[in-house]
Amino acid sequence: MSNDSGSGFTFSKQMYPLIRLIPYLILFIAICFIIIGLYNGDYYLVLRKASHICMRCIGIG
Repeated sequence: MSNDSGSGFTFSKQMYPLIRLIPYLILFIAICFIIIGLYNGDYYLVLRKASHICMRCIGIG
């Protein structure tokens, strides 16, 4: 019998620093996209569309 936990995939000790960086990398990419969207003025477009949808839902617009 082996001491394998049955998960089928194990990380080596060399991979742990890389695995720990993945959430920070995703957060960094998300912040970059948010900043790009702010510079392009996309926040205004999203807010305008959201207000139109809400007004249509309640029957005003």
